[in-house]
Amino acid sequence: MKTEESIEPSYDSGRKSKTSTRRLWRDLTLLLVGTCILFGTAIGARDLWNPNEAIYGRAVVEMNERGDWLVPTVNGKVFAEKPILYYWGALAASSAFGEINELSLRVPSFIAGVLSVLLIYLLVQPYTGSRQALIAAALLATQYEVFWSGRSVQMDILVLVTTLGMLLPLSRMLDFGLSPRWAWPTVGLVAGVGLLAKGPITCIVPAAVFLSYCASRRLNPKIMNTGFPLALLLSAVVAATWYGALYLQGQSEVLKEVLYRQNFSRFSNAWDHVQPWWYYLKYFWIEFAPWALLVPAAIALKTNGSKEFALRRLAWGWITVVIFFFSLSESKRAPYILPGAPAVAILSAAVIERLITGTLTALQRRTALGAFGLVSTLFSIGGIILWFSIPARYPDLGAEARILSLVFIVSGLILLLAIAFHDDHKSFAPAALLAGTIAFYLTASIFVLPSMNERK
Repeated sequence: MKTEESIEPSYDSGRKSKTSTRRLWRDLTLLLVGTCILFGTAIGARDLWNPNEAIYGRAVVEMNERGDWLVPTVNGKVFAEKPILYYWGALAASSAFGEINELSLRVPSFIAGVLSVLLIYLLVQPYTGSRQALIAAALLATQYEVFWSGRSVQMDILVLVTTLGMLLPLSRMLDFGLSPRWAWPTVGLVAGVGLLAKGPITCIVPAAVFLSYCASRRLNPKIMNTGFPLALLLSAVVAATWYGALYLQGQSEVLKEVLYRQNFSRFSNAWDHVQPWWYYLKYFWIEFAPWALLVPAAIALKTNGSKEFALRRLAWGWITVVIFFFSLSESKRAPYILPGAPAVAILSAAVIERLITGTLTALQRRTALGAFGLVSTLFSIGGIILWFSIPARYPDLGAEARILSLVFIVSGLILLLAIAFHDDHKSFAPAALLAGTIAFYLTASIFVLPSMNERK
């Protein structure tokens, strides 16, 4: 039974609430500025690269020339490989910039990348507090595939942001008392956007993650009765802005291609990108590098209370669902598992937070420091190889290669020193790896990638 004291807020609780709100906005502002710099620096400096950027860019050009925002074409032929959201975003950005160029074509991915970083902070913060949420957001932004997709004409980054956009209100509803009457409509709106972004897959993945989490918590499925029908209605209304328009214009072949053939047929009877079942067990470590190397240290990691335990359970189920689901299809590409990136960031952030506070077990500590040591070695060896091999094979890229080599070598040595002095300065190793990763990304963006245009 609630007492009078618990019902009436005190002055101290009000002050704490204001402090928490200020910290929330401070953190979000910091993340917004940081990710805009990380994803936006020299984003238009390189050409459109094969295999996807050039063809998607051409579709935007032809839609603009025809004044048709409904059906993408390439060289005059209908191009219904993906739904419409990216093209709308690119056309809107190009209109704002006054021309279609590399920058305007990458704006939709840039926005999706920035939003993903902000959303993971909002998802994690009530479970663990601000510090671990900030760490998780930083790790998400600096995962290889997230960084690259946020700077490229890439559809899978849209699946990442809509997955987070649906799981955020659902987690608030399940674990923090958000009314289903608010949560489900939000989910429905985001799901509709997802259907416009990459079709049914954008709803299937978060739905599977949500259901697996409910099953692991043994939650009552009746929670779907309140607001869920409205979510379905809203998602259909949003999706109908394009799919419905196609139907009214008699574009049945476009609907069949984009909904059925590119989703269900490709999944069940692949005609391209055919890979073995273990494909993602390999690319998991590459796509989510460098932070995926910390995931093994998160096994059996102790939690600080039931809320963090719930978040950890959500993250493990999230990774499992994504890897298992996409492994079922013969058609596999590394970016397909991008929706699993937030779960990697969540688990790795928990390891880093405990490494900093010194609360890991001896085995977990050795595993984490071993991962940092491996990255330090790869940085150093990779830098040395670049220094000697690239200028010899490609003299025109010699200067850029040596700049990147120096970044690799210096970052590797600093990380090695940070590991050596870990007992005295427990935050140095994670900070050194984060700084080295950012330095590598920015150096590549400014100096290396633009110089590779002719070869690419």
